[in-house]
This record gives sequence, C-alpha cells and structure tokens, in this order.
Amino acid sequence: MSSQTPAGSLAPDRALPRSWPGTLVVLALAAFYGFGLTALSNRLPGTKPEPAGVTVDLGHGLSAVTPAGWSADLTRIVPGDTLALTQPTSSLVATAFAWNGTEPELIERTRRLFEGTHRIHVRGTPAPFRTADGLEGQTYVIYGEQIDGRVWIGRLPDGESGFAVRVRSIAGQGEAALRDAEALVESLHFKVVSP
Repeated sequence: MSSQTPAGSLAPDRALPRSWPGTLVVLALAAFYGFGLTALSNRLPGTKPEPAGVTVDLGHGLSAVTPAGWSADLTRIVPGDTLALTQPTSSLVATAFAWNGTEPELIERTRRLFEGTHRIHVRGTPAPFRTADGLEGQTYVIYGEQIDGRVWIGRLPDGESGFAVRVRSIAGQGEAALRDAEALVESLHFKVVSP
C-alpha cells in the first residue's frame, strides 16, 4: 500500500530502481558509435586517395604511372612489389614477380590460379599486346558470377621476371576502369636493375 507524504503525494512502499546508470551506458555507447568508430576508422589502414600521374616502383625494374580517380588499397599494397587501387565498383592491381618459366606457362599458371582460388574464368583466347616501351605479353578477359575484367600478363626483358595487371569490376560497370587499366599498362616502363 501507499502512504501519504507531508507534501501530499503518494509514495510507493519501495523505491523505484535507479535508471541513470543504464542511461549513462546507453549514452556512452552512442557516443562511441557516433564518434569513436569514425575516429578509429580514420586511423586504421584501408584506403586513401592516390594522386594521378605518380610513378610507382613495382620491383624487378618495372614501374607504372597511376591513373586519376582511384584510391590506394593500403591493405594490399606492397611497396616495391604490388600496386593495388580501388574504386567503389572496381579494383586494379599491378605487380612484378620472379618468373623463370615461359610465357605460355605463366598464362596457364595464372588461369589455374584464377579458376581455382577466385572462381574467376578466362573467356576466349589470350591476345598479344605490346606497350610503347616495348613490353610484350598476352591479355585476356576474365569473368565470374558478378564480375568481369581483364588481365595483362607477360615476361620482363630480364628473362627472370614477369608482370601482371588485373582490372576487375562489378559486371557491366567497368568501362572507365578498363580504360584506366589500359592506360596503366601503356605506362609500364622497364629499366634493367643493376646488381
């Protein structure tokens, strides 16, 4: 039962539980989600805008010039080895690596790698390409359930290294990314590395 208090209000027989600690916890969580995660996200590696026209060393004497409008994928870049760029619907990767086999072996190994680990398939027959700098190789179309793209792959003139450029986009949304990838391939430059 309730009893009358001197001010004339009814007082319960027992006190109501305090709700301010719970409210404080809810406010602290809201502040963390609103501000803390944003600050944390800005500090963790992810992506950052990549300036256009920057020459990037890919190792093994190979370099490439970055296209405009892409962000560096900091989780996949390996300085002096791999350039990884991203856009909302596309990704672009260029790399150089040690390779002592033939070009057909390189193409077959790459095809098996795509089909075995990435569930990406090769469409058609690889076609030859040659850059203004004289680099040669093969290019072919790749596709998956929801993606399409193209790969350029070849051996470097040193006879001990290979290179690959891959662009991948959400199916039907990669025309601009393909043009950027073609420009990056054309920008590839090889310089003999002194021992």
